[in-house]
Parts: sequence; C-alpha cells; structure tokens
Amino acid sequence: MVLLFIKVKKGHFKGISDKSYTYVIIKIEKIKCTTASKPGQDPCWEQDYILDIDDLQRGFLVEVWKSGWLRDSVIGSVWIPLKTVRHAIDEGSGEWWTLYSEIIPNENETFRVQSPTMHELLLEVFFAVPFDDVTDNQDLYPRNESLWTNSNNAEVSTSSQNI
Repeated sequence: MVLLFIKVKKGHFKGISDKSYTYVIIKIEKIKCTTASKPGQDPCWEQDYILDIDDLQRGFLVEVWKSGWLRDSVIGSVWIPLKTVRHAIDEGSGEWWTLYSEIIPNENETFRVQSPTMHELLLEVFFAVPFDDVTDNQDLYPRNESLWTNSNNAEVSTSSQNI
C-alpha cells in the first residue's frame, strides 16, 4: 500500500456567479472525499487528504460541483492516472488542471476526457516517500547531506556519528 497525498488548493471558474458555491469530490477506488462548499469564481479550499492506495494501475476522478436550489450540478471533471503522480517528501506549489465536461469510462475503471471547459482546479498530488526510502535512495531525492541550516541559521550536521 502507498500513501497518496491530495491537496485541493483552489479553483478558477470562468462564468460562475460570485454568489455561486462550489465544492470538490474526489473518487478513488471505493473512497469518496468531499470538500466544504466555497463561494465565488476563485474559491480557496486548502483541504488535505491522505489516502491509502492499493492499485497503482488506475487513477482517480476529481469533480467540481456547483450547489443549486433544487439539485447540484457538475461543472467539470478531470481524470488523473496514478502512474503520472510523482513521489515526493514535501508539498509543492501544485498544478493547475483543466476541467472537462465529458469523462468517458473505458475498461478497467480508467477514463478518457474530452470537451475541455474554461474552468481550472489547482491540486497538489504526490505519493509519500517512506522515510527509509529517502535515506536509502539519495540519488532520487537530492539534498545537501553535509550541511543543513535550521531556522536560526545555525549549522546542523547530518552526520550519523555519536556525540
């Protein structure tokens, strides 16, 4: 099993009223996560999800919904294959994803997208790198091993020698 981190950061929805409320639903395997509902064309969620994933051959669906008086409606979706997700030890600035009006299922629970909308969603998505993997595979996760600087600008050695 692998830990998948998803942060729903913010959206940019052209043509949506400032009084409209939108929310995001993430669907992966048998898991469904929903953000709080936020107003406006540029809502900001900054909502984190940490999911334990078994099947890395699939992907996950992200839908943006607009709240309505009688019923809610989807304003766009994006399918993100898990094989495109990076491994990291820290959160980055995220990536803007174009939302699509049509998500067409294929076999094996994969999807094909078509008909892009003018809407975008900023997501940060990465697989957590286990601590042992970070220390064992320095070439995959470069950092300066000889010297780190803490918040007081004091030098901190990463040497494993006992003091």
